[in-house]
Amino acid sequence: AEIGADTKTILTASIIIFLITVILLTILALFVARYISNPIQHVVEKLNLIRSGDLTVAIEGTERNDELGVLAKSLQDTVAGVAALVQKIREVASSVAAAAQEISASTQQIATGSQNQTSEINAIAMEMDAFAEKAAKAAAYVSEMLKLAEETVFSATQGEKALNENFGGLEEIKAKVSDLEKSAQAISGMLEIIPDRT
Repeated sequence: AEIGADTKTILTASIIIFLITVILLTILALFVARYISNPIQHVVEKLNLIRSGDLTVAIEGTERNDELGVLAKSLQDTVAGVAALVQKIREVASSVAAAAQEISASTQQIATGSQNQTSEINAIAMEMDAFAEKAAKAAAYVSEMLKLAEETVFSATQGEKALNENFGGLEEIKAKVSDLEKSAQAISGMLEIIPDRT
């Protein structure tokens, strides 16, 4: 009877330890899931704002030293680069519009029969060259923007890969927690049998 009581005490202590371990692992799994999901949700919200045309968004989490921090920093740099390119394109577009107005004015002067048609035609040719140069700059800016977009997609892909690895770790923790719960249930069943035998 004394041996049975000692065994029951040991099994009871084991069950308590198992239950505490299960609770701690569950809390840890929830904390890790929240630690990962909150920054992801923030990035998704900012991406939706960027997609709607808002390039003034502030990206949080850039100070982190993990994959999520790298993704946030990459997104922040990309947004800043795209905003700068958009500003340059606006400036070039404004210059192109001004050049087009000058060409239009020169053409009207020729149509009215001005005496300096030859010089005005040369001026128009020069303005057309300037127009073509500015258009080429605009195309270069657009090409640079596309390159930045490709880099962003690559960074997002790498971030997604890292996140999948992290979530794989969470699944492993959940599996261990499930195994511990099964072990606790088995030991509890043994406790119910021991008093009958003693």
